[in-house]
Amino acid sequence: MRKIVNGFTIVELLVVISVIGILATISMISFTRYQADSRDTQRSSKATILTEALEKYYDANGEYPGCLAVSGAGATVTTSILPGVELNTLLTPKSASTDTNSIKCQDLVVGGPDIFAYVGDGSAACNSGSACLTFTLKYTEEATGLIKTITSRRTTAPTTPLNVVATTNSSTQITVSWNSAPEAVSYNLEYSPNSNFTGSTFINGATGTSRAVTGLASGQRYYFRIYIVTNLATGQASSSATAVTTLNAPSAPTVAASTPSSITTYSWPAIACPASATARYQYRYVINYTGGYTSVWYGPIAGLSSTLDTSGAVYTYTGQVQAQCYNAIATSAWSTTGQASYSRPDGWSSIAGGYGHTCAIDSLGKAYCWGYNWYGQLGNNSTVDSAVPVAVYTGGVLSGKTLVSIVTGDYHTCAIDSLGKAYCWGNDGDYGELGNNSIVNSSVPVAVYTGGVLNGKTIVSISASEINTCAIDSLGKAYCWGNNQFGALGTGATGSYSAVPNAVNTAGVLSGKTLVTIGLQQFAVCALDSAGAAYCWGGNNAAGGLGNNSTINSYVPVAVYTGGVLSGKVLVSISGGSAYSCVIDSLGKAYCWGSGSFGNLGNNTTAGVQTVPVAVYTGGVLSGKVIVSMASMNETNCAITADSKVYCWGAGDGGQLGNNTTTQLNPIPMAVTTSGVLSGKTITTTSAAMGYFNSCVIASVNQAYCWGDNTYGQLGNNSHTSSLVPITTLPPL
Repeated sequence: MRKIVNGFTIVELLVVISVIGILATISMISFTRYQADSRDTQRSSKATILTEALEKYYDANGEYPGCLAVSGAGATVTTSILPGVELNTLLTPKSASTDTNSIKCQDLVVGGPDIFAYVGDGSAACNSGSACLTFTLKYTEEATGLIKTITSRRTTAPTTPLNVVATTNSSTQITVSWNSAPEAVSYNLEYSPNSNFTGSTFINGATGTSRAVTGLASGQRYYFRIYIVTNLATGQASSSATAVTTLNAPSAPTVAASTPSSITTYSWPAIACPASATARYQYRYVINYTGGYTSVWYGPIAGLSSTLDTSGAVYTYTGQVQAQCYNAIATSAWSTTGQASYSRPDGWSSIAGGYGHTCAIDSLGKAYCWGYNWYGQLGNNSTVDSAVPVAVYTGGVLSGKTLVSIVTGDYHTCAIDSLGKAYCWGNDGDYGELGNNSIVNSSVPVAVYTGGVLNGKTIVSISASEINTCAIDSLGKAYCWGNNQFGALGTGATGSYSAVPNAVNTAGVLSGKTLVTIGLQQFAVCALDSAGAAYCWGGNNAAGGLGNNSTINSYVPVAVYTGGVLSGKVLVSISGGSAYSCVIDSLGKAYCWGSGSFGNLGNNTTAGVQTVPVAVYTGGVLSGKVIVSMASMNETNCAITADSKVYCWGAGDGGQLGNNTTTQLNPIPMAVTTSGVLSGKTITTTSAAMGYFNSCVIASVNQAYCWGDNTYGQLGNNSHTSSLVPITTLPPL
């Protein structure tokens, strides 16, 4: 029987071939991994050899070689840097045979080149080729793709100094301080006037934790940084600190005063400052009088002079000047004060008071006001109160004008110039009491309208109340403007108001009369004619303010009753309060009529309404006295007698009587205290002024004195403290 031999089928043969291929692939992968592992072993071995060689270098030199040194030509490295290391050691396993050194001065990233990366301590010295205090040797492990690292075993680099602070001591010295470093043997201090430390200076070997740097330029900014020095190396620079040396205060300016007129010029020469600095100046004025007054400092200025209006008082004006050196980064203290003085015998000539504000004219015809200024009644282009006299604005209608008379209403002020023109400022309310054909307040003077009845007229007398103003011209005719609800304009009709002057009716009792002076109540007006008779018009308000034995309003002038105390009297002066008027006769006796519930009629009673004039009481302090002038406001009156004494009566709750009391009802005259600032003074006989709750007079030598309420600074003494006795008001500034 024949034997049958069976072969591989096609399927079996394919299986066998596949198995052989798989075994071959596995064998190839294993071989490749074996090769990678073998090269990684070489890398590790070479890295270890290089590390030991680097440590030997440290033993011999006290430092590690710089980056550029170990990455140089292979023959040079194995000869002078790492002697004893074979050239082949510098090659990585995959390096081409032509490479002589695979050590590179760089860091590695995953997947980076097949090199030995030599990373020094990061200092500029190490990176530029000099010594390093630490190193890291890196290579990429081929089998895993990871970066392997070997670090130095020796000392670490010195730390960077912390908390470096620069403190200015003087114009030539700055002290630098820093935290102590345990490894430090000493410290190096570097400084420069430039933030990038160009042109810097070193102070080496400093011990301790601070050092004063001397010999610096004044007014200069300096920058500082610190280096830690160990036995082996100098560390990196700290962060910088900065400070500026001071500028020394210059010497005091030498001040001179030159006064060709009423304006004093104070001047001084330029002050020497360091080359890097510029001089500037500030100045103020001291006015020497009882109590004294010092202005605020003005400046700084670059100029070498200043001016002061010295036209307003008899006191000594002292100009004080200080100098200062400065540049963009430093400013010296102000120098001591240089000064010069000047005196001029001028002062106040007239004064008037309103509701919380006072105004006066100096001897050169300039107006000043102080106190309440809500409506601009101070006339200085502001609505801010002032406790010192401020000049009324002269840049507009008052430019070049000389004022001769000034009056105050409650919230507005009016004046007459030497040419007989009228000007007003402050509250125009809803009634047009400024008379400029407007009902808008003005904080600067405006001209009273002259396009109508005042065309060509010369004003000689003016008076103001809360809501009205009236004037008399050189021909003795009266004109009024403002509120007309009760007929205060005297035109024969009523109406709400008039913002321009209206002629007072002359068809009745004023026919042929020449008026010479005028005084306003709150809702009524009274005037005197050249024969010494009194006339009133406007609101009687059941108070008898018209003095004609009636309580009925009158829209045209009526004659004041002369059948009683005024029989045969010739009147020479008139003033008006809230709802009453007072007059003085040619013999110096005073009479009042109207509402007197505060004792303001001065007839020793507070029994209210007097529809005809009554005599002011003369049985007390006025016994034998001759009254020469009088002022009235609100519910208070003050009179000046021929012997230069002041007496007041009526409401005294604000201290406006000046007798060191606040008694509210005072129906007989009281003497104003003269034991203080008025001691020995001669009161100007026409200078009395009344505010709502304060009073003022002018005394020798042309100085103003006020007393009473000072809420708004209306006493003008640079304070808000009220006074029950006279105090000195500041002179014009």
